[in-house]
Amino acid sequence: MAAWSCAAALAASLALAASLALGGCARIRTTVEAAGPRRAPGVLLAGAARVDITPPPGYSMGGHGFAGTESVGAWGRLHARAIVLEDPRGTPFALVVGDLWSISAGLTDAVLMRLQREHHLGNFDRGSLILAATHTHQSPGGFASDLAHNAAAANRPGHDRRLFDALAAAIASAVAEAYARRRPARLEVVGAVLPGLSRNRSLGAFRRDPEAPAWIEETPAPGTCAGPRGTDADACRAVEPRASALRLHGRDDGALIGAAIFVALHPTAMPNRTPVYQSDVFGIAADRIEGELAGEAGEGPVIAVVNGAEGDVSPAWRAQGYPETARLAGLLTDGIRHLVGASATAAPVAAIRGRHGVFALTDRAFVDRSGTRRRTARRAALGWVALGGAEDGPTGARVPPEGSTRARARGDHGAKRTLISVGDAVLPPEAPLAIVRLGDHVLASLPGEVTTILGARIREAVADAASVTPEQVHLVGLAGAYRSYFTTPEEYGAQHYEGASSLYGPQGGMLLAHDLACLAAARGRCDDLPVPEDRTFRPGPTARIPIVDRRGSRRLLAAGGAAVDAIFRGPGVAPVAFLFEGPAIERGEVALGDARWPEVEVEVEGAGGFAPWRGPLGRERASDHRMVLRVAAQARDRVIWEARWIDPTVLPEGARARLRATFGGRALGCSPTFDRASILGGDDEVHAFDAIACGE
Repeated sequence: MAAWSCAAALAASLALAASLALGGCARIRTTVEAAGPRRAPGVLLAGAARVDITPPPGYSMGGHGFAGTESVGAWGRLHARAIVLEDPRGTPFALVVGDLWSISAGLTDAVLMRLQREHHLGNFDRGSLILAATHTHQSPGGFASDLAHNAAAANRPGHDRRLFDALAAAIASAVAEAYARRRPARLEVVGAVLPGLSRNRSLGAFRRDPEAPAWIEETPAPGTCAGPRGTDADACRAVEPRASALRLHGRDDGALIGAAIFVALHPTAMPNRTPVYQSDVFGIAADRIEGELAGEAGEGPVIAVVNGAEGDVSPAWRAQGYPETARLAGLLTDGIRHLVGASATAAPVAAIRGRHGVFALTDRAFVDRSGTRRRTARRAALGWVALGGAEDGPTGARVPPEGSTRARARGDHGAKRTLISVGDAVLPPEAPLAIVRLGDHVLASLPGEVTTILGARIREAVADAASVTPEQVHLVGLAGAYRSYFTTPEEYGAQHYEGASSLYGPQGGMLLAHDLACLAAARGRCDDLPVPEDRTFRPGPTARIPIVDRRGSRRLLAAGGAAVDAIFRGPGVAPVAFLFEGPAIERGEVALGDARWPEVEVEVEGAGGFAPWRGPLGRERASDHRMVLRVAAQARDRVIWEARWIDPTVLPEGARARLRATFGGRALGCSPTFDRASILGGDDEVHAFDAIACGE
């Protein structure tokens, strides 16, 4: 199921319920000033950084709506990755990708405000940043700057200002760190086809597009098209299989500084009831490549996976879950490894040129590239069909099935069987758009989820306006704000999940193409709205979203443990469980990453004692997706954590190993020593160990 599964349809009712239960409404006020003086370095500079943005356990997951669950732990960590460039004239630009389900306009402004005020980067302004989400559905909800998504994107409503502020501070620190690391650089571009990674989950709607037959004919077919039973083989050809990479290398030493990898894919390989934060195939692949490139140094290039036109694209999983997620992450890892190491084309950047603006999405009349007059709907509205979820991830709600349309199209929402209008107070009727030109390559931001063919039309429109080829246009999906889905008019008429979730009528997607092409043109006025320095966002009812010590937490933790048992078990997986005691989860400010989460790592005994072990897939530790870390029990002053080593089969024969838990550099305990034979007995029994002193 995709990002706004119950979304705006329930926004009004959930918002009312939340206001009665949670109290007053929040206000987020931001001030983003015009850029100050910029110093010209005379050469292209680049830097990159990543920060851990994993919040404490207890937050509802954002993205699956009412069909989601709460977190009781984490499988790996969530990160924000920043790549910063500064052109020879001193114009800065930051591309930031967070392991989050979406981005809101208020969060983007809050990051910029912190950059200007706290990090003293007055040379940044609204045109200096594109902030995007990978769209993982196992990331926290409750941090949006609009009421709709705080009310309906997660299974519990409310806006937690502490989480919002913590994320803004962490993301700003990533940009500032990347900026501080900048050094003379050169940009290179490379592309490759990644077959077998994705499939179109809405093939019937895709086939309505006039481009569809030629697209399917010309797209390479993978050996097999993995998917649920009955998947049409054409589904794996009705996608954009080509990925591209923008690589930044040190000008003097040629070392890789960082890379932005552009891939169009819904990161939903894990099921919606997964009760742990995790970054899905994008994060696993990025972490693995970063680990390989860093080696023993511990820190190396930053690999940011940027999502694109993924609105109708699912991972090519046979069944959602750990085995398929691991397989697909391996495919993506191989693809990124190729993109990072392959011969590339130099892309000189004499200047960074960008145009940005905030554009109205409702009641807009415009003329498209062919001269056709079009108009978007007067008010945003969600269709009944959207409540049922995507074709390969139904919610179970009893609503009209996909493809259910009005007997006779009418009004500005055409074939949509409208469920509810979405008022401006619930979801602002405008969205930010940006075009950034790096030499002959163009980045175009998308404020939501764009389908495959619409993405191709946008690339063509932007390329034509910018006098480049479509291959030189790179789409940055889920960037700047989230306004649900955008489809072609033909797909909208089919009223599958994506069309029913398109809020602005049949022409909403074509409006994006029109406005982005206008920004991409060298000159000329666009229809963007004036944006004041001071802005106020209304995220709806406030909620100090409880961490795991809320009423009923025993049931929450028990259910989470049962779900971990069910999801991280099966053929080839014989988990090792390690229980240890850690500090209580504080109820004050929200701490992220290492400030909140313990680390657990496999150590192997050698001549000099025990030392951290690096297996075939990198370091065997919780923060690198090699273990599931969850809260098993908690009291007022302590937490009992469980670390599941989900793949101990990588342990070599004869090696004696143990698990070691630390927090803030302090040892929390070790497991007893074990070897491969003692934990792999041919069944799927969980081998549990209680912590003992490490005996240094």
